[in-house]
Amino acid sequence: MYLVRSPFSLPALPIPSFADFFHFNRVEGVYLGLGFDSKHKLPLNRITLKGGYGFSDKVWKYGITVEQFFSSNKKYSVGVEIHKSIDFREPEPIYSLNTVTALCLFEKVDYYDYYLSKGWSIFNRWKPSPRWDIRLHYLNENHHSIESRTNYSLLDRSKKYRINPPIQQGNLRSVHANITLDTREFIDLGVFEVPITTQKSWLINAQLEYSDEDYLKSDFDFTRYYLHIRRHQPTFATGFLDVDILLGGSSRSLPAQKFFDLPSRVEDFSTCGVFRTLRVKEFAGDKMAALFIEHNFGSYLFRASKLPLIKNGKIDFILNAGAGWTECSEQYSNQLQNIVSTEDVFYEIGFALGRISSFLRFDFSWRLTHRGKRNFVFTLGSSMYE
Repeated sequence: MYLVRSPFSLPALPIPSFADFFHFNRVEGVYLGLGFDSKHKLPLNRITLKGGYGFSDKVWKYGITVEQFFSSNKKYSVGVEIHKSIDFREPEPIYSLNTVTALCLFEKVDYYDYYLSKGWSIFNRWKPSPRWDIRLHYLNENHHSIESRTNYSLLDRSKKYRINPPIQQGNLRSVHANITLDTREFIDLGVFEVPITTQKSWLINAQLEYSDEDYLKSDFDFTRYYLHIRRHQPTFATGFLDVDILLGGSSRSLPAQKFFDLPSRVEDFSTCGVFRTLRVKEFAGDKMAALFIEHNFGSYLFRASKLPLIKNGKIDFILNAGAGWTECSEQYSNQLQNIVSTEDVFYEIGFALGRISSFLRFDFSWRLTHRGKRNFVFTLGSSMYE
């Protein structure tokens, strides 16, 4: 989860991601835009410009960022940005906007819940080493609810999208700190940079956001915490173990657009670090914890079995398990009708076959708790390590 660095972008060109030129979702419909990113073209500055129009919500969006570095090694910088954009509440993106576009057009399902934000921020960034990234910024923006504006897809025209739920509207003024440690090494495949699976690594992201009615004159009064820890550990032969820990918490009065969700599959598609038997937005709350454990045995077990057809193959065999919990404080029980917490810990287990036709992955997963009509789920994903 969150590990493929640059899908559908060309690092050598002064352009942002493909999604800044085209994307599709249930609130904007077709979005067309333009973008410019100076990247490494300027020695001590970085300028990012992007803007576009949503043909269903009929709203122009834009973003302008100017960052000033203070040395050629670019270890320290300050910057300012202004924006009018569609945002969602996840502290880290689960699925890229390009993936959301494909899922909307072909599966008619949209993973995110959206709201409109308009405002500005000032920030500074410190990179004491290539592995560390420390950011602090002050944010001042207005939040507005938006509705689903289209029911279009290429397939299954009669199916309906989920409604886009309302948020708590107002002016948010907050201080946000973000610390990231990333010890992974990558293979550059041009369009993608993919982590090397034979090296042990840590990926740690810690976030703290503070908003206050008295000192910051915000319409919101909360503190929000988030921590994601991933450990990648090679084991034996070509096998490796991945462990993900997600922790989210808050104090005082967290607005709906800042709640936590247990990450899930989208219809019959899934990625690493999500619950494959959960429906989209099935469980959420102002507190959250999740644990994912996955061991990829590579093709070792199949080769060791000496069974016909598979003993000479390169199919990976993977075992995985997950546990998750959310809680919704009593103060929200009558305010947020679309929020359902787990109450008890949710568990699932499964196995997967990777490198099917070189790049596909088949997952077979079972719910152990919170069981219902569909307790076994088959999902399709990418066998590229993410």
